[in-house]
Amino acid sequence: PEYLLRASIRELGGIERYVKEGDLVVVKPNFSFDCMPNSDVNAANTDPDLVKAVVALCLEAGAAEIKVIDNTLTNPPELGLRSSQIKGKLAQFGSVECKVLNDKPQEFERVNAGGLLGEIGVSKDVLQADVFVNVPKLKNHAETVATISMKNLMGIVNDRQRIHDQGLHRPIADLTRFLLSMQAASGQRNLVVVDAIKALQSGGPDGPGKVIRPNSILVGENPVSVDASGCDLLGIDRTTVPHLEIASREYMLAGSE
Repeated sequence: PEYLLRASIRELGGIERYVKEGDLVVVKPNFSFDCMPNSDVNAANTDPDLVKAVVALCLEAGAAEIKVIDNTLTNPPELGLRSSQIKGKLAQFGSVECKVLNDKPQEFERVNAGGLLGEIGVSKDVLQADVFVNVPKLKNHAETVATISMKNLMGIVNDRQRIHDQGLHRPIADLTRFLLSMQAASGQRNLVVVDAIKALQSGGPDGPGKVIRPNSILVGENPVSVDASGCDLLGIDRTTVPHLEIASREYMLAGSE
């Protein structure tokens, strides 16, 4: 994963375009599931070696502090972090903090995300970061057709169930729009790095299902564009993913950078 990542980031102009000396960087992988990274039928969490490579690049660029976060689906909440092996891979980096956000109201700030989603708690770390790096797993999803970077943002809010109750697609699009608007206003730099080394093509989001091996990493700044490319890799018609269609139609052009 490290070679693929470095080559991909070079195409965007290098990590220094995003991470500056002294920055606070928040990295958001998916470690929501009790799934080992070597599984041939699950492939539900972000590859721990890719997360390690992202963190190493940010540190090389001068990041002062890195926080790796998720609001998980496991019971206990820390189980997904352990099973994913992400925490173990990052143990060598003393300046990196792995955080499970579940049941910690102090970790969230209430914001008005607009649209159907409205007021919801968003991770304070994300709101305060100089750089936000979204590192989702490329997967099929039983309810949202695909889960990539837009869907991965559900792990930065305090109330995932509310997004489900609102039908998933519209609030996911609202949350993405809020994040992009916040970044435009604050100057926060945004990077999307999709783990498409192995991808769950069926049975998602947690499997078991058919695992394919694109052996790829998708990178970009526009989550809508990146997710559209991810659908192509999964063999999914991007127009069948409602939250992606909403975002493309209402506030983004999926073909832009």
